[in-house]
Amino acid sequence: MILQSALPFIAIAFFLLALLSRRKESGGVFYSSWFGKLVGALGWVSFACYCYFETLRCLILEDYVRTSFALIFLAFSLLLAFLLMTTREKGDADLVLTITKIALITAVFYFPFSEFALLGDLLIFVTAKLSVMMLNLLNVGVYIVPPSSIYSTSSSFHEVYKPIEIILACTAIQSMALFMGVVFGVTAPIGRKLKAFCVSVPVI
Repeated sequence: MILQSALPFIAIAFFLLALLSRRKESGGVFYSSWFGKLVGALGWVSFACYCYFETLRCLILEDYVRTSFALIFLAFSLLLAFLLMTTREKGDADLVLTITKIALITAVFYFPFSEFALLGDLLIFVTAKLSVMMLNLLNVGVYIVPPSSIYSTSSSFHEVYKPIEIILACTAIQSMALFMGVVFGVTAPIGRKLKAFCVSVPVI
């Protein structure tokens, strides 16, 4: 659905506007204007709408685990939209904005691969290719049939099992995007951020 695919990028635009509209007070403390809170809340509502459509899709597929996660994220998004519009304490508002920044970075690194088939298929192919290379280095006889199927050189294997099919979840892009968001979204010296990045994302 075109609308569902567009919603994450609408949310990204609103999140970016919310963060750019922050103003800096003395002491290095940021606070949001009324406009920043509004567009930030609209970003979370947009993401909640995406979760709503995802919930319906998972229900149709009878994937109840993913349906549960989608419902949780839907409720979480609406809660953050509410908090952005109602929070008055600067400390609480800063926390919500930090979560918004984490969501922005995570979304930027995840949804292009999730919603654009070309990018997703490319990532899947690279993952499948690297998997085959690593298995061959370990003397496991496998080969790739593009874009995402891995076959064993053992004919007896295919008499019992189907080829291994690499999907987007196998690429760990969700985990990498989340760690990118957490590492670069929180307030910390750049050196600590780079160290945290090096011990998380490349390892994944």
